[in-house]
Amino acid sequence: MRKEDSKLLVIDSDITRSASERNNIRTVQSRKLLETVLNVCHKFLLTPEILDEWKRNRSNYSSKWLTRMMARRKAPQKQSPENNLLRVKVGKLLSNTKELEQVMKDIHLIEGALSNDKIVISFEKEAKKNFNHISENVDELKSIMWVNLSNEFEGVI
Repeated sequence: MRKEDSKLLVIDSDITRSASERNNIRTVQSRKLLETVLNVCHKFLLTPEILDEWKRNRSNYSSKWLTRMMARRKAPQKQSPENNLLRVKVGKLLSNTKELEQVMKDIHLIEGALSNDKIVISFEKEAKKNFNHISENVDELKSIMWVNLSNEFEGVI
């Protein structure tokens, strides 16, 4: 892959939590994704919110991976601006409290993606479904590529 094709990816902490030494399908997919990102030209976005979430959900495997990414300068630490306008739009569109909580729990992923290469990789199905549902009315969300690793594994790798 050419360096100019490099993307700054937002990788959800559910992948961190899943990447361990076990050998079920989800852990294997998580490890393979992380190793691919490490070995090709892509980078991993580290905002303070993403780093905090990763610290709470890390495995030994993903901690070592992040250390290797940082040593290779492939995990830039950036502050992504909190997008209050986006948060207000989302809040108005979701009247269901559970859906709103799920979306707001992961809105920092969207904010990070919006301020960079607009790619989120996650196992999270409900948040993706909820963001997709409201994207018809929120222009900012239309530009985000939310990849569900369990559904689109081969295409992602």
